[in-house]
Amino acid sequence: MNLKEFYEIANRELKPLYGENLIDFRLEQVKRLKDDSAWEVVVSFLMENKNEVQMSGPLANLTNISKYKREYKAFIIDDNKKVTDYLIFSES
Repeated sequence: MNLKEFYEIANRELKPLYGENLIDFRLEQVKRLKDDSAWEVVVSFLMENKNEVQMSGPLANLTNISKYKREYKAFIIDDNKKVTDYLIFSES
């Protein structure tokens, strides 16, 4: 498989969960597992930060950076291009 295929598989798997508008979707890592049976694929994208504190005044523009948070997802993809495992975690 090539990188584009990993990207497309992960994107296709996430769209039903997060919708069509995955913001800044990135392929972060592709690694062959030690037993050589599958690939670990990590992707990330931005999601609206629901815990953001709303501010007003001169500092409000500086806080726009925290409007989004980067989410990371990992998949195990076998050689038949099927997702066998899905891991959910966030940047800490």
